[in-house]
Amino acid sequence: MTELDRPTRARLLTALDNIATWLADELDTTIAKLTAQPDMVGGPSADTPLPINADAFDAALDLTGTLDDWINQVCLTHHQIAYPGRLRIQPAATWLYDHYLDLARHERIQQAAREIIEAHDRVYHLVEQKRDPAWKQADPIAAAATELNPSGLETLGRELGGDYSTLTRERVESLRRNGHITPVRAIEGIGNLYNTGDVLIAHLTIPIRKRKRAA
Repeated sequence: MTELDRPTRARLLTALDNIATWLADELDTTIAKLTAQPDMVGGPSADTPLPINADAFDAALDLTGTLDDWINQVCLTHHQIAYPGRLRIQPAATWLYDHYLDLARHERIQQAAREIIEAHDRVYHLVEQKRDPAWKQADPIAAAATELNPSGLETLGRELGGDYSTLTRERVESLRRNGHITPVRAIEGIGNLYNTGDVLIAHLTIPIRKRKRAA
């Protein structure tokens, strides 16, 4: 059986841990950053911008596919392990980290390590590259024309501050469950996207329900 040397094993485990504990969330934020150069829907002559960072979005799809492929390989090799279905990036990395010993026994573990580490490094580079002060210049008017997922909306709320600082992922989901906002579309690996202007208006106009304290 092919085995990984100690440095490669450490890099692979570190990559999976990074993805599971913080990199997946940072990637969501990077994809949704208002400073990203927008691609145009329908080609360069279209009028409507696609408000996502295209490089980060492409890296997210690559990472999602890579993690899912090796989850599937583990399940095919170890028939007693049930395939969990196609997972989003964070739970997929967690799954592989938890099943590392099973992954390590795969005959193509060298290939697995190389592909996962390369996908991790690509995302890591993009996340670090996009941590710039321009994101701090976000304002509600500029944000209103974008489409963000709950993680991106939470980050925007923190950057806007004031009344928007309580716009969390849980708040977005609460507004959706109660019919105040509706996703405009869903993207695999990213989740539901919402019209940011609609979310900001709903957040400001719909009171936040305070939980009653137990007597």
